[in-house]
Amino acid sequence: MHDSAGFESHQTRTGCIGCHRIIRKHNRSQRTIGIPWNLNATVTINDGNSTLTETDALTAFSNSTGYCTLTLTQTNAHVGSYVLTSGTCGLREALNDLQGYGGEVIVDQQFYDAGCTAATITGLTQGSTASAGPLLGNQYIHDISAGQDTWYGLKATTLTLIPATGVALTATITAGSSSYYLNYEYVDPVGGQGLPNTESAQLTSATLPITTSAVAAATGAVGWIPMITSSTTGTELAVPVTSTVCKLSTLETIIPACAIGATATIATYPTGGSLDV
Repeated sequence: MHDSAGFESHQTRTGCIGCHRIIRKHNRSQRTIGIPWNLNATVTINDGNSTLTETDALTAFSNSTGYCTLTLTQTNAHVGSYVLTSGTCGLREALNDLQGYGGEVIVDQQFYDAGCTAATITGLTQGSTASAGPLLGNQYIHDISAGQDTWYGLKATTLTLIPATGVALTATITAGSSSYYLNYEYVDPVGGQGLPNTESAQLTSATLPITTSAVAAATGAVGWIPMITSSTTGTELAVPVTSTVCKLSTLETIIPACAIGATATIATYPTGGSLDV
């Protein structure tokens, strides 16, 4: 899937604006109509008085009968005619247009002519919530401006694994005759797995299914993987994560992981072929 970094905007006056914009595709002749506004995308207000031009965060927008009302964290008052454009010269909007799938966004000379730089690309943040429109590990930016062939992709900012938080899982059990221990590990935006957390207290007189407590957020984590073992000396096996186990994280798609804040229901004991720690 390809997208070009850029959407065409129009001169705008004070008040509501047309909500849909033309987003051009990679072959330039292919275009689609969409709503580029998203809370993860900044907006530049190009004022007729250039000293008032600013790039602001979009804090809210509404769409009614094809017209949008935007709420920006603006510093200056804008009176009369001004133009709204993408704060990232269309890059963030093009990534949003991938709609959470992997793919490539092409940056050409128009991106730089609009006033953006390579720092605009490297300054993108991954995003911590689904509504923030995260940059995924399988989404790439391809810069072909001025004859270059430069690729950008999400990568870890540190080689350190996400540490254990010391917060153990609790669980709601089904009465039975077995005993289990639970654990979990965090997953980062590029599918890297963190260190195992603190093992739960022994769950006695139990059988499957077991429903775990929710896992809280941790720095660098966008998901988590539940683990289970039947004894203190046994190997903790990672539970294969599917949508029947938990609400899936949409902040990374390299390995299936539960969403931060979700509980997990373990209905079957993992086999020996499952990932262990």
